[in-house]
Amino acid sequence: MTTALDPQDLHRIATTEAPTGIFLFDATGEVTFVNPRLCEIFGVHEEALLGQGFVRSIHPDDRDRAILRIAEKIAVGDGTASDYRVVRPAGEEIWIRVWARPVRDAAGRTTGIAGVLEDITRVRAEEEQARALEAKLQRTHKLESLGVLAGGIAHDFNNLLVGILGNATLAQMD
Repeated sequence: MTTALDPQDLHRIATTEAPTGIFLFDATGEVTFVNPRLCEIFGVHEEALLGQGFVRSIHPDDRDRAILRIAEKIAVGDGTASDYRVVRPAGEEIWIRVWARPVRDAAGRTTGIAGVLEDITRVRAEEEQARALEAKLQRTHKLESLGVLAGGIAHDFNNLLVGILGNATLAQMD
């Protein structure tokens, strides 16, 4: 016989076993909850994130954009994904994709942000590799076209030379 799990146990299991990072911010932007996968992605322990914001882990070049997007999500409730670079404590850069929405109370006031994120470093590398391959293919097509053009010009020039040499030979015979 199966025993039913209470909702809190289900919530705990779902968040701890999730393959994506899960987080909650309060209205001040401080982290109030992170799951183990998020800690793995950021390369830190839970204590390093709780009570703070993890915006400081975002790459300096992406930080202003991230802060602006967080403000947009709070104001508008936009649920679109955003990609950022994160700098892990060891200095390694990774790419993350974040989906977040505001958490509102019964009166409609924003009380925080709930979201998920995933490590997309490998995906970004594959996309970059595909772009590089496409650029190489385009260069190859350009060179191939140039070769065909040069071959055509050489053939036409050869046809002209045959006529000139033929006339020169006839002129020599005279």
